[in-house]
Amino acid sequence: MLSNKQLQDIQSLQQLCEDTDHLALKLNWETLRTRKTHDHYDYFHYSGDMLTGFLGVYKFGSKFEICGMVHPNFRRQGIFTSLFQTAIQDTGTIGYSSLLLNSPANSVSGERFLHTVPCQYECSEYQMRWNATYAQESLNLIEPTPQHEVSLRSATDNDIEDLVRLDKEGFGMSDEDVLDMHKTLTEDGLEHMYVMESNGVTMGKINVLPSESQTWIYAFTVDRAVRGQGIGRRTLHHIIQQELPHNKELWLEVAVHNPKALKLYESCGFVTQEKQDYYQFTRKETIS
Repeated sequence: MLSNKQLQDIQSLQQLCEDTDHLALKLNWETLRTRKTHDHYDYFHYSGDMLTGFLGVYKFGSKFEICGMVHPNFRRQGIFTSLFQTAIQDTGTIGYSSLLLNSPANSVSGERFLHTVPCQYECSEYQMRWNATYAQESLNLIEPTPQHEVSLRSATDNDIEDLVRLDKEGFGMSDEDVLDMHKTLTEDGLEHMYVMESNGVTMGKINVLPSESQTWIYAFTVDRAVRGQGIGRRTLHHIIQQELPHNKELWLEVAVHNPKALKLYESCGFVTQEKQDYYQFTRKETIS
């Protein structure tokens, strides 16, 4: 569990790095704010009272992602390399099926670091923000027929099996990851998760996570059997209209290699703002 001071220090360092480098770091704030007491996935480097380096490890089933940053005035001093080596040792002890290193696509310091470790490019994601200027036509909902009418409701414990099935089907999760997901949903609860229904039948799922100034859409998937019937589009319209009164930025992420989803999001008014690159770490032993 991270203290309020630690969270504030991370936020301040993130803002400084983003302003200096003109980029957006992906620090998974929903995870940072909900770390449990036994979670030890965060690594800090302080110079006096000032946080000058941070690295976060994010666990998704049997997979890990790593992202971090160093104060612009303290770079090229081995700070991030030291944090990274410690994190690699710890995650190697836990064990993982995949370890991805995340860096903004336009990060010069991130690219420089990636050249020093054994990794290879894996994939990229666009981070997209809803823009009313691009969404005027899309907000005029097509009248749904009774056959394709879509409604949203909060998920309950009775939905867990369906939610796990949809995640496995939609995101190619392994059996091990499915078991981990089931445990997570059971222990952490289902706040911010919605079930998409049509005529009382589960058609998909979507998570909507609000923060102080932004709301993020993630883990959005439609049942494979009913794709291509406008269910995803109507769901997004529901969410957009639901969130508009809160006057927060509405964001989501989409894989670069998923053109159908990208086209859907663009047609609903989402505009690409940032690109995040992911690199597969190619060995588990500690770097010497």
